[in-house]
Amino acid sequence: EDRIRESETLYRTLFDRSDEGLFLVDEVFVDCNDRAAKMFKCSRSEICGRTPADFSPEFQPDGRTSHDAARQYLAAAEAGTEQSFTWRHLRSDGEEIDTEVTLKKLMISGDAIILASVRDMSERIRMETALRDSLMKLNTLVSSAVDGIILVDRDGTIESVNPSAVIIFDADEQQLC
Repeated sequence: EDRIRESETLYRTLFDRSDEGLFLVDEVFVDCNDRAAKMFKCSRSEICGRTPADFSPEFQPDGRTSHDAARQYLAAAEAGTEQSFTWRHLRSDGEEIDTEVTLKKLMISGDAIILASVRDMSERIRMETALRDSLMKLNTLVSSAVDGIILVDRDGTIESVNPSAVIIFDADEQQLC
């Protein structure tokens, strides 16, 4: 009994302290960790007994209904094929978040159950979008500058030039780079 109790304590500690949202799924959510509850902005009891589609908008970005897509991913995982995919979830307050999901089939005491690991990608996506926007602004600034701008690597090799540099040096970009 002590070993069983220690094993349960170890399982609970690992499950609850994960940096990712973890769910046990058997058609519906059977259990989840605190990170998952925080991710969805609700309590564990509000998650358990509900389906993944209940925490998703009607449609995923690929056009499929969340219900159909969730059933397909879960069926493949139940058949033993690990699934990794992006998914749009819906928090209890209605906010949509982009996530990365991994589904794995586990056998526990002879019963199959799906472990879903969910990582919130919203902040990363916001940062990537901001970086892309900044790069576009920088490219626009450099390409519209009146002065010739030449980008040179550490070895002195010209990597790129703006249109003004091409005019100033009376050469095409390929000749300069």
